[in-house]
Amino acid sequence: MEIYIDLMKVRENKSWIFILFGILTGIFGFYWVVIRMVENMPIRIFDWFYLIVFIFNGISITIQGFGYSVRRILGKSFIKINKDQLIFKTNIFKKETILSWSQVSRIIYKPNNFIFSDSKMSCTR
Repeated sequence: MEIYIDLMKVRENKSWIFILFGILTGIFGFYWVVIRMVENMPIRIFDWFYLIVFIFNGISITIQGFGYSVRRILGKSFIKINKDQLIFKTNIFKKETILSWSQVSRIIYKPNNFIFSDSKMSCTR
């Protein structure tokens, strides 16, 4: 028997406000460069950096508005329990932790916190 718990929602609700705000954020980045061109001002490295930051920010906000998590695109977060071992990855930026059942002598559960321990080690997740 195997239990797999995905710690991130697959899909959230759509938000037209986030979609609109994301699109407006991207347009604002383009608008910044267009204003510089219209006023015959030089376009500096800061302006290109500003444009890139606003475009990526607008894209990420729009993706969230459609109900997809940007964190989910970047990685996984899960708990997998089978008869041989416990595998958990609680953050998309951390490596997964693998514990065999022979290493676990005690499991303490507190809200949003598991403590797996034996006489040699203690691992909190």
